[in-house]
Amino acid sequence: MLKSVIVVATAIMGATAAQAGEWATKSEGETSTLLYAEGGSIAFRCNGEKLVAMVAFSGAVADQAEVETGRMKSVGATLSVDGEAKEARMIYLPRADLIFATKSDARKLFNAAIRGDAIAVDAGRRGSISFTPPAAEAAAFNAFKTACGI
Repeated sequence: MLKSVIVVATAIMGATAAQAGEWATKSEGETSTLLYAEGGSIAFRCNGEKLVAMVAFSGAVADQAEVETGRMKSVGATLSVDGEAKEARMIYLPRADLIFATKSDARKLFNAAIRGDAIAVDAGRRGSISFTPPAAEAAAFNAFKTACGI
């Protein structure tokens, strides 16, 4: 069985780190753990050693991740971290209004969340969001990195 870990950071459109809630963990069965702050719009999942970042354009990732996904589309998006923009290919789930980043883009988002950098994702007509995640708690992120092998 692969161990799955999710990290969710508070990121409401226009929210600042001062508005963020406290980090909390929640076990979701034997294979999944959720680390989140209320109303989070960004999440990280690790299955084995594969890191995936999820961003919800509306609502909280924790709520949107439970929606049955239906179809998926590969879309072009602009990923900005602390003002540095980069074009990226991501996977969009229309029914859940979520976008997934993998590989280097997921790592870029993960590191930005650790540093508390401003993050923006613009997928054109599919949606866009800008936010600053709350300050990372070292213990929570170190546990995630250990579980994920990153």
